[in-house]
Amino acid sequence: MTTPRIVLVLGLALGLGVAVRAQFTVFDPTNYAEAVEQLAQLEQQYTQLVRTYEWLVTQARRMPGDLAARYRGEPVPWLELTAPDAFGVTGGWIHAANTGHEVAEGYRMTTEPLRTDEAAFDEAPDTTLARMRRIHGGVELADGIAMHALEMVGHLRGHATGVEFALRRLEDDSFSGDDALNTQVAVLNKINAASVTAARLVKDTNQLLIGQLEQQLLETTRRRDADAQALNAALEWRRRAPDLLQPPIADTTDTLTRFRWPE
Repeated sequence: MTTPRIVLVLGLALGLGVAVRAQFTVFDPTNYAEAVEQLAQLEQQYTQLVRTYEWLVTQARRMPGDLAARYRGEPVPWLELTAPDAFGVTGGWIHAANTGHEVAEGYRMTTEPLRTDEAAFDEAPDTTLARMRRIHGGVELADGIAMHALEMVGHLRGHATGVEFALRRLEDDSFSGDDALNTQVAVLNKINAASVTAARLVKDTNQLLIGQLEQQLLETTRRRDADAQALNAALEWRRRAPDLLQPPIADTTDTLTRFRWPE
């Protein structure tokens, strides 16, 4: 390498060295302020993460002591219906009320049978026949509503033991100290199970309320029919009374005026 080239290379190297040293020694206040601001933000985020972690740890702690001994209550059992059956009449009703099965037979044995003698109906006048048929239909509705309510109560009582077992298992899982049953997913599952059970109990309650409403509706219809029959009878009496009473009382005034005690 010739001397001029060596001098050129040395000059370039010295120039680059000066430039590099100048780069590391220059102080930029703007960059420094941004770095300090970022460091402060990181410190705040770290503090927030620590607080969040401590809160999660606190929330994950179970209540101390035996939860079952502290909160468990003894359930009230739904007892089966019992009644004397001296003449073999009430047994079918009791069986239906406890199981929801053979309802029609049990109901028939304990109620007065409803006659359907067509010959007796045919002998009645048209107006009386129509009224008798409406009354007959009302009794049939009463029978249907009563049997439906008896069947529903029987099914609810028959399933009461299974529902109680399910509630007891849910209660055991809720009071359990097993870590596997106290994870977030497990707790949510138990909450969902409790919600479903509550919804089912609400449905059963609504069914009972609907049964009561049906009975009240039938009773209201019966009272309405009784009032309508009484009003119709009063109107019919007012329409026919003059013709029916006129002949017997036509000479009553003259008879009373001419009446004299024997001397």
